[in-house]
Amino acid sequence: MEKRLFDAPWPELPYDYLFGIYADYPRPEEKIKYLVHKGDLIRVKRGLYVLSPQYGKLISTYVLAELVYWPSYISMHSALKFYGLIPEAVFGVIGVSTKRPFSQVTPFGNFTYHRSSLHEFLWGLRLEAIDQHRQVRVASPLKALFDLIRFNVVNYGRKSDQELFEYIELMRIDFEDFKVTRSDLEGLKSSKSKRIREFLLQVMSHYQLEIM
Repeated sequence: MEKRLFDAPWPELPYDYLFGIYADYPRPEEKIKYLVHKGDLIRVKRGLYVLSPQYGKLISTYVLAELVYWPSYISMHSALKFYGLIPEAVFGVIGVSTKRPFSQVTPFGNFTYHRSSLHEFLWGLRLEAIDQHRQVRVASPLKALFDLIRFNVVNYGRKSDQELFEYIELMRIDFEDFKVTRSDLEGLKSSKSKRIREFLLQVMSHYQLEIM
């Protein structure tokens, strides 16, 4: 194994980092290509690599999600699964960005991003620890549910409350462990999506969600 790679602080490695640690080579880019060919590095996309599992460092798809497309945060099914609020497995990572919609197929799953206005992007975000050194931005449970409706429910503005309740019930969300902070609630109330805002306030009342 390559000692310089073994000393890397994390397994997700941008091209600039790799170029830097091999800057003393005549052609660092050729060294990086060789390491990919050799299997020490796995290419996620242009400019982003991860260490081979032989280096014994745990790869986080949540960290990769931020590196694949930035600025972004993890949301919808991916966020609800992160908090352990839905039972189903989630393949790949779903995120939200202020940039155009984007999708990337990688050896570690598909990364899909929806586009949001800056106003709706900023509220309801949490910095969650992946390990002692890394954090990622994850939608709060309330924001994840907000995003699910606005991006997954076609013509949600025309859906009845019963139809929207049936939709979220299909996901079998564990509302007993569904935590809502006062900041989340204030963010929801500031949302410009009146239909989703009013519906989620009904959801909070229906499930008697406590404000923390």
